[in-house]
Amino acid sequence: MVKQILNNPVVRGLGIAALLVLSLATTFGFYIYSEHDVDKANDRLVKSNELANELLNTSEIAARLARTYAVTGNKNFLAS
Repeated sequence: MVKQILNNPVVRGLGIAALLVLSLATTFGFYIYSEHDVDKANDRLVKSNELANELLNTSEIAARLARTYAVTGNKNFLAS
């Protein structure tokens, strides 16, 4: 009786469909986990770019103040 049920094409098809759904769910879970890692890496990249831009702006300001002091000799540009 069990052998007849297992040999039934409908039951076999449902078993295959269940395995496919399970593998799809597992694959989707791995995708979600990987996407979380990608999001964290992207957040680090954005923060790194923000810090690099801040350093660039600060460096440009310091260079401008140094050039202005060198040209004018005004000590106000040293304290800034």
